[in-house]
Amino acid sequence: LDSCLEEEIIPIKPYGLDINVTKASNYVLDAWRGARLFSLQDDFEEFCVTKAEYEECGGDYLKEHRASNYAYSIGNRENNHKRQKL
Repeated sequence: LDSCLEEEIIPIKPYGLDINVTKASNYVLDAWRGARLFSLQDDFEEFCVTKAEYEECGGDYLKEHRASNYAYSIGNRENNHKRQKL
C-alpha cells in the first residue's frame, strides 16, 4: 500500500516537497483516537462552529481557523477576510 500511494503522489506533489507515507496502526480506530485527542485540547472550542454560526451560515459553512485550509468563494471577494459559506 505504501509504495502504491507514493507512486500516485509523487507525480502531483509540488517540486521539492518531501513526502512520507505511513500506515495507520489501527485503520478502524486511529481517526477516532486522533479526533478525541484534538477535542481534549484547551482551545478546542476555537475550532467549533457555534449554534449561532450554524444558524447564520448553514450546514455548508467551513470555519476558518489556524488549522484550516483557507478557501475563498470567487463571487464574494469583499468578505474574503471573514467567514465564507462555500
